[in-house]
Amino acid sequence: MHKYRMITALTALLALAALIPGACAVACEAVAPGESVTFEGPDPSPPSYVDPNVYVFYYQWTAEASGETIATGSEQSFTFTVPEVPSGEETLNIDITLLVTDGYGCINDAQTCLTAYAGPPCGISGDDSICEDSPVTSYAEDPSGLTFAWKIDGADAGTGDSIEVDWTGKSFGPHTVTLVVTKTYGADVTTTSTCSMDVLYIQSPDASFTRVT
Repeated sequence: MHKYRMITALTALLALAALIPGACAVACEAVAPGESVTFEGPDPSPPSYVDPNVYVFYYQWTAEASGETIATGSEQSFTFTVPEVPSGEETLNIDITLLVTDGYGCINDAQTCLTAYAGPPCGISGDDSICEDSPVTSYAEDPSGLTFAWKIDGADAGTGDSIEVDWTGKSFGPHTVTLVVTKTYGADVTTTSTCSMDVLYIQSPDASFTRVT
């Protein structure tokens, strides 16, 4: 959900030099679900002893995840969108393969891999309408293995798994409670998710009275 190393939905341009046989034997590069990833294949570079007009490249790209092909391509540049991590899983491994064939029918291939990290769950529980006569309320989220940053109308409001808000003195009408949840995988991969709740702060009804007779 990359800011990898804070996750944001940026496009990564990776040179073919990163595509080496056996690359998946080492740690795969971290990506975020929904991220657009681009790989660039090599330019044709004919040896001096061949006809340069015949020496052309044909590219065959394949991206696979969980045993299924998620994207293919036949151009020098290969772009695909990282799929969502399956429900209940924290990561999804993606294998990328490039098969290059030249105009003489000679071939070579290279592989690399990516790991998509799921963003943490984000949800807010609490009252979505607050009355002036009872303005204090709390908002919370499951604290397991996560860190939190709360905002009220864009202003920082706390960092715990729950906050208590006193609406006294705030303007009546709509407000927004926002929560950013952060989860860290290992030492250097951090994912974030953001959610919000609209809250209506309601002025208490007039309870004044006068004697009329």
